[in-house]
Amino acid sequence: MSKKETTPSFILELELKVSKKDEHILNKRIKLAIMLYNMALKYSNKRLKAVRADKEYRELLKEKKKLKKEDKERRKSINERLKEIEIGYGYSENQVQKFTTRGYKHYDGIEIGSAVVQKIASRAFKAVEKVKYGKAKRIYFKSKYTEEFSVENKQNGKNMTYHNGILTWAGLKLECKINPKNNYILEGLKSRTKYCRIIRKRIRGRNRFYIQLIQEGYPPKKDNRTVGNNTSVGLDIGPSTIAIVSNEYVGLHNLSNHKLENHKKEIRRLQRAMDRSRRSTNPNNYNEDGSIKKGKKSWIYSNNYKRLRHKLNKTHRKLRINRSLGHEKLANFIISLGTDIRVETLNIQSWQKRSKKTTKNKKNGKINKKKRFGKSILNNAPSLLLEKINRKLTYENEKLKKINTRECKASQYNHIDNTYKKKRLDERIAIVGEHKIQRDIYSAFLIKNTTNKLDKINRSKCNRDWKKFLENYKSI
Repeated sequence: MSKKETTPSFILELELKVSKKDEHILNKRIKLAIMLYNMALKYSNKRLKAVRADKEYRELLKEKKKLKKEDKERRKSINERLKEIEIGYGYSENQVQKFTTRGYKHYDGIEIGSAVVQKIASRAFKAVEKVKYGKAKRIYFKSKYTEEFSVENKQNGKNMTYHNGILTWAGLKLECKINPKNNYILEGLKSRTKYCRIIRKRIRGRNRFYIQLIQEGYPPKKDNRTVGNNTSVGLDIGPSTIAIVSNEYVGLHNLSNHKLENHKKEIRRLQRAMDRSRRSTNPNNYNEDGSIKKGKKSWIYSNNYKRLRHKLNKTHRKLRINRSLGHEKLANFIISLGTDIRVETLNIQSWQKRSKKTTKNKKNGKINKKKRFGKSILNNAPSLLLEKINRKLTYENEKLKKINTRECKASQYNHIDNTYKKKRLDERIAIVGEHKIQRDIYSAFLIKNTTNKLDKINRSKCNRDWKKFLENYKSI
């Protein structure tokens, strides 16, 4: 990897001025890109299945799991042999790129460029790699009616080029809309452009096209953004809330605002309406109890259903934008408190899993649902907020510090009597000495006062900051 590829980067998004003729050409090219992506995805998945069926490959994986960390040489030789077997079956990023490029040559009437095709193939290969390493359960093919899709090149100057407000892509020249009064955009354009990305969005019933410029360096600083000193800030994040504790501030914030709540209600209403419409036009696809029949089925979608689907996509887009804006504001506020920001090491994906235990409601005796926080995570995206905080900290040569959750046990610890006590999920109040403290806020206080190694809670530091913390907590 070259030095240029490892340098920091940021994204500038500009809208393109597109005529009806240009829109027709862009839609054809994006349709081809979707087809090539599906083709590369199918090929990669087929090659992975062949690799997993190999007897030697499976035996080497079993041996690798049993090896200890000290057996570095044997582990290295196994990895080299595994890679050889994968290449032998055609499962590598380079081989997937070659296959997709050969398939692209059959469509000489539509020109998108070999570099763009290779990036599409790499994108499909990475999706299959997630399945290979257990980060995803299955692959998902893109529909040709996909409203939002993007294509990009490898570097500015190969097939897709941006220069002085003009995008050139395989003979097509498009002008970018640049607001001369937007200082952020003007400052960002002074940086070197690494590569370009074209993205199609469906907004208010029509397609709009944008160019995303991946610029080298750090984004320009906005005048209203302040950065705190190097003081500790503790965060305890949940599916829908985040507790923040610093030397001067204590608070519990919702990850949702009133706009997001309105979008959530609209999404639920549209989904119910779509389900009713789908059931009325496809009665033969459902069992008597209302469940969907197994096996291959053909579906009929009414015009009303299609209108509802467009409204649902529009509402999801609005939710995503407002959520991102809310996260940006919250991340800026947290960084204004201090740059030594600490949070627990979390596996947020585990929050989405269904509960294994069957429990009953104590009040009415009914069996509780096994669903957990999947919908809350979809709507609030807590991990996205942490990513934004970490990205903004890199501009100050800092990074988000993650404490050792198993060693610290912030949700169980009591610094007054130096004991650990497990709490149920529904216990939201922590009894600390003579005081009742909201559980998440107290955890954030303990996380703030961890040692420099991030593996233990510094009890002496907790005792020193306890009085100031209580004053800030009572003022909420």
